[in-house]
Amino acid sequence: MSTKRYPSHTLKQVLLRIPEPMRDALERAADENGRSLTAEVLARIESTFPADEVWLSRVQKSPRIQKGKKLIALQVAIEAVQSELDTLKKSIEALDE
Repeated sequence: MSTKRYPSHTLKQVLLRIPEPMRDALERAADENGRSLTAEVLARIESTFPADEVWLSRVQKSPRIQKGKKLIALQVAIEAVQSELDTLKKSIEALDE
């Protein structure tokens, strides 16, 4: 008689300590996305890796997800540029005073 194997048997457990507000936010996001807390954390971690990683799920390799990752990267870059512009503007205003 063979023992039934589940996909979770190939996963490794990791103890992770995070701030309570972050856990609360992850739980809300998991609920909104219809996922378990573990699935939400894994999806978010997977989204930070390039699509050519062999272990990524098919969902993370999808063109839609890849476009979303590019959009997020562009939004972060735009926010960084905006922050730099704001800093420069304040410096210029200080010089005019």
